[in-house]
Amino acid sequence: MKIFKTVKVVATATVVAAALNMTGFTYAVSSTAAHGIKDFKIAAHNGKVSKAQVAVAVRRGYKGVVPRITPKPSPMYPNCYNARFMYKGELKRVTFNCSKGNTELTMLTR
Repeated sequence: MKIFKTVKVVATATVVAAALNMTGFTYAVSSTAAHGIKDFKIAAHNGKVSKAQVAVAVRRGYKGVVPRITPKPSPMYPNCYNARFMYKGELKRVTFNCSKGNTELTMLTR
């Protein structure tokens, strides 16, 4: 009887932990959905794009921002970068070279 009660408690704790974990994961996925993120192109020099090139492109389109740039390479898009920054009190997210689009970031395209 004691073993049955222990198994029951452990199973309940596991189910509760899994439910809480899935709730947090669902919230994180929905809050970072990629459908609202604009993708822009940067020309690769010698086959590679650097973080400095991405930073310069962001600063040209959005004056006075300090972007946080993270590489997101994939086999299909090896020069893919994500950039996040605050612009006029709002968090903005853009990507570079992560799709087949040809739009370049300028003051008119932001």
